[in-house]
Amino acid sequence: VDDDSGIIWYWEHNGMLSDVNYRRRWERKLEAYRQSGILPHEEGGGPNGTLLTTKEREGAGLDADAIKKNIELIQGG
Repeated sequence: VDDDSGIIWYWEHNGMLSDVNYRRRWERKLEAYRQSGILPHEEGGGPNGTLLTTKEREGAGLDADAIKKNIELIQGG
């Protein structure tokens, strides 16, 4: 919880979305977040929290810029 804004942040890192089973599990998990009132930041967040995500792409690795942007969002920047 960000004490200044009152926002509860959730951060999920998806490292194997190219794997079908992993991707399906992530899709079920995302739906569970939605049903719990935790919505992605791109959708304005939800009443029970804001979900941030990062992912790795096969052959491209970790997206350091996306991680930096999430950290800046949490810090209020």
